[in-house]
Parts: sequence; C-alpha cells; structure tokens
Amino acid sequence: MGKILKKKVNLKEGEMIPIFYDSAFKIMYANEEHLEILTVLLSKVLNVDYKILEGNVSLLPLESTNKTVDEKKCEKDVRVSVKADRDYNITIEVNIRAKKYQNIIDRNIYYMHKDSGHTLKEGMDYDAIPYTLLINFNNFFINHKRKLAIEEFIYRDDCGYRLTEKDRILNINIDECYRLWYNNEYQGKFESYEEDLVLLCAAMMVDNEEKFNEIISMVEMKPEIKVLMEGLVKQMSHDEELVTGYKTWKNEEERIQSSIIKEERRNSFNEGIAQNRKEMILNMHKDNLALDLIAKYANLTIEEVKEIIEDNSQE
Repeated sequence: MGKILKKKVNLKEGEMIPIFYDSAFKIMYANEEHLEILTVLLSKVLNVDYKILEGNVSLLPLESTNKTVDEKKCEKDVRVSVKADRDYNITIEVNIRAKKYQNIIDRNIYYMHKDSGHTLKEGMDYDAIPYTLLINFNNFFINHKRKLAIEEFIYRDDCGYRLTEKDRILNINIDECYRLWYNNEYQGKFESYEEDLVLLCAAMMVDNEEKFNEIISMVEMKPEIKVLMEGLVKQMSHDEELVTGYKTWKNEEERIQSSIIKEERRNSFNEGIAQNRKEMILNMHKDNLALDLIAKYANLTIEEVKEIIEDNSQE
C-alpha cells in the first residue's frame, strides 16, 4: 500500500507570516540569539537609548504549562529582565482576539498581584524593587471612548493620586498603529520614539514582506538589525512546519470570527424583533386593548405583557 503524501503548504510569493502570530512573535522578539531586535523594541517602549540597553536585556523563563482557569489568566508570551538605569521585569503578551481578552485589565492586575506584587517589608529599600511593566499588543481598543493607539494604566487611589511608580500596564493597539501608518497619520501625534514604536507595531500586522521592509526602514535602528529582521521574516516564510501551523490557526480564527459575526447578527435581529414587539404591546395598551388580547396578538403570557407594561412605566 502506497504512502499517503501530505500536501505541502506554502505561502504565496512575497507573503509572510504576520509577527502578531504567536510563534512568529517569539521567533522575532524572544530569540536568545538575536536579543538586539527585542532591545530595539524595548528602547522605544521605555524611551531609553538603545546603547544603554544593549547587552542588558535577558529573557526570563516562562512558567510551566498552565492547568487551572486562574493560572490561564497569567499566560505570558515573553518575560524579560532589563538591567540599565533602572531594573525592569517586563512581561509581553500578544492578544488579538477581543472577545477572548475583553477582561484584559483584570487579568493583568491579577497577574501583578499574584506574581509581581510588591510588599515593602520593614527595612527594605524601595529603590531596590524592580519596575514591573506589562506590555499588551492588542488589535482592539481597551477604552472605546478615548481610542488611543498607546494607552498606559497605573495604580491610583480614590483621590486620583498615583500609588506607585513601580507598576505600569501598557496597551498598544497594533491594528490602530497599522491604520495610522497606512494613512500617514502618525507623524506629529507622538514623540519621535513613540513614532518608531507605532511603526514597529504596524509591522506586526502585515502579511507582505515588501510592506514589512518598507515600515521598518523608517524606524531608527542599526542597519544590521533591519537586515536581521528581514532575514528572519524570509526564514519563517520558508519554514514548512511554521507555515502549516499558521495556516491552520488562520483558518480557525476565520471560523471563530465568522461564528462571532453570525451570533452578533442574530442577537441584533432578535433585539429588533423584541423592540418591535414591545412597541406593539405598548401601543395596544395605550389603545386600552384587553390584556388577554394583547397577550394573544404578541404570542406572550398575560404576566409577560404586564411585566413589559410595568417596566415601561418605570422608565
């Protein structure tokens, strides 16, 4: 009996695996052999000169496989230690499904209290406590009113005073960063280091090598690091196992997204029907139609009709 040949999965010419894809992100930014790429990213996030961070960035081990629901709240993509003008413990996460990560702030606060909460004991030097920074690369806004591409969260008390400078949460909407780059709207809105950060984030969203190279060419960094980043992108595009994993993940994401859209449309449709039925009931009640007749026409019980009428009178 002959062997069953697996169909080889390839990317189209010039196509690339987006850096936001978990495995691709780790190859680019959690590569022990190429920490200079991660150092560039952190220099833009921290607004610290690359030369100060160079050689002072090291990866921390990730925790063992999560088992419980609570432990899953603390899933991490990259953990970093930075020894420079300040000591930092930095956690980086890539969250690109809004439905799954809608409680992202609660999850981050849970993480900080569980693993990085600071307890200042008697005689302990406050300055010796490292700075803890959580960086979330999302493709959605955390605050839909402000809609900021880069948004920082800190601990404050009821009066608005900052409780500590040691803990920060940074949420970056990489999809918005891409939009700002694509429409050339980022210039003048950010500091120069933030502009570079916006560009690096925009580069995480593209699936085309030419676009990726165009974006990072505008970021201030050593030319050899740009060449290295371009090389890694090309290398990933020819990694059959990685490409197969990405294609499988992409199909699953599209299926999930399709289900979400269908669910939202169904809910919207049902809400529309419910609203029309409510208006019909209230109009019939206004015309002094008997409750049993209203219930019959609305296909509801008399108790349900009464509840709708009473709720409306309280509004």
